[in-house]
Amino acid sequence: MNAVVHGCDTDHNLIVKMIAEVTCENVYVLKIIDPDKGFAWQKNGANVPDAKQAYGRGMIIMKRYSDSIEYNDSGNVIIMIKNLAHSNV
Repeated sequence: MNAVVHGCDTDHNLIVKMIAEVTCENVYVLKIIDPDKGFAWQKNGANVPDAKQAYGRGMIIMKRYSDSIEYNDSGNVIIMIKNLAHSNV
């Protein structure tokens, strides 16, 4: 959702790419690429937002449900990895 809202900045002509894969080792890999310049992911996600805010929980949720998360340097590509064989989520 963030890639569509922030990465496309409401430009309906831009495309967010999503690549999903389950490997032979039962590892789920999700790669999301947005067309924007990215964001400073190193500075985001450390603080839990106020309960009344309607935003600010995306990175917290992704960290909870992924075994690892990787970003490219500019922050417009994210790769989330989840080992399904060892998962209880």
